[in-house]
Amino acid sequence: MNINTLDITEAANFLKIANSTAYELAEKGILPGGKIGKHWVFIETELAQYLSDEISRQQRERAELADIKNNTPVQAAPKKATQTKDNKKLNPSIKDLPQIPKQAA
Repeated sequence: MNINTLDITEAANFLKIANSTAYELAEKGILPGGKIGKHWVFIETELAQYLSDEISRQQRERAELADIKNNTPVQAAPKKATQTKDNKKLNPSIKDLPQIPKQAA
């Protein structure tokens, strides 16, 4: 039985991530590996499986998000400006404001 093992740097290179990211993921138990003495050791086939699983998970998430976006009702178009009695246009985004009485001059 031939098992190819990788150190932390080789594992990071294999996954195309920074060494610090590999350390962090290994410490959190996300990357499949073990600390033998002072050094992290990873089995190449397990890293390949992790990578394959992670890619599949991300693809499912993107597909689910796309489905959600495609099934979301389209937002209503902005209302057109309305006109007052004297044909002045009102901005539809402005709420009804109270009328300010005109002051006598």
